Amino acid sequence: MLLSPDSAEWTRVIEDRVTEGHAPGIVAVVERAGEATIHASGWRDLATGAPMRPDTLFRIASVSKIVTAVAALMLVDDDALGLDEDVVRWLPELKNRRVLRTASSPLADTVPANGPVTLRGLLSQSFGLGFDYAGPSSVSRRLQALQISAFNFSADGDEYMRRVGSVPLLSQPGERWLYHVGIDIAGVLIERITGERLGAFMQRRIFIPLGMHDSGFQLDAIRERRLASLYVAQAGHYYQIPDTLPRTEARPMEQGGSELISTASDLAKFGRMLLDEGLFAGRRLLSEELAREMRRDHISARAKQRSPQFPGFWETLGWGLGICVVQAPNSVASHAGRFGWWGGTGTSLFLDPATDTVMVMLSQKMISDISDSANSDAFMRAALAEPRKKLSN
Repeated sequence: MLLSPDSAEWTRVIEDRVTEGHAPGIVAVVERAGEATIHASGWRDLATGAPMRPDTLFRIASVSKIVTAVAALMLVDDDALGLDEDVVRWLPELKNRRVLRTASSPLADTVPANGPVTLRGLLSQSFGLGFDYAGPSSVSRRLQALQISAFNFSADGDEYMRRVGSVPLLSQPGERWLYHVGIDIAGVLIERITGERLGAFMQRRIFIPLGMHDSGFQLDAIRERRLASLYVAQAGHYYQIPDTLPRTEARPMEQGGSELISTASDLAKFGRMLLDEGLFAGRRLLSEELAREMRRDHISARAKQRSPQFPGFWETLGWGLGICVVQAPNSVASHAGRFGWWGGTGTSLFLDPATDTVMVMLSQKMISDISDSANSDAFMRAALAEPRKKLSN
């Protein structure tokens, strides 16, 4: 794509990332103070040569976690449950939780949990169960055997909870940050409280009010043609990953932690609502109190020490309610305060209160691990440099 001389620097960065082979294609949005710019580069599908377009649909992977967290917190605003209430009333599978005695203990060697499972614990991913980056354990091996994974759970939410409920917690509530599983459980919790499918609740309370017309768990046949093909990079080549999810059919379980589909423009609207602390176009979707609580770091220093991540992760980052919070300056910007998250399919949504900036970057290259954020970091670094340049002129 040719760029005009007055194009924003971040659009040049997007072009360079694609040209240099860091992604097959990218669609990005920067929205600041109500003015949005969208830029598409590269290819939606390499085999057909279909180009990326502003309305290309993407599997947003773990960026879904932020949406599911907002959906769950809406029920707190509705007084349907308390943030610190025991969820066993709706999720009896989590009754009388046991905890693995030590990380190296066999499954049968457990002690009683010293606290309840709460929505705060599920969204902060500190309730005691999840993907463990410290290494294999009897619990992680059992979760794998039960097919408790980030994508494509083949049964319904009731079966998911039955399997999760059969496994002891890996840590006492609040003692470690363990990834992903809590958000999927929160999705089932929403369904049991409301009596609606997770996607239907999101449509009614989030997507329709925000005008997010291309977001959800399912696609119709026409919109499916706009879905970006998914790739993995190996030895300098891109290989397409077959999509085994039936995107045009209802799935037994809609996994709130990873399976939403959306566009860059839709996510920019969602991001603006969060940046404005629950308000969008004069309508309140989430209380100011809970919108602020989302972006407060809920992970203690002790829990961070016990929760290995990629090197340097906890030095500048924390975790709120379904969302990452930047606690200190890092390589992206010289100020703290951003909040958002990355997705394993090469997606990101971050919001910066200091510059009133919404930043969405969507691509379709599977990241190698949670530290593989180079495309997103380069994009955000350029996007956040623009307000500083204007202030210095």
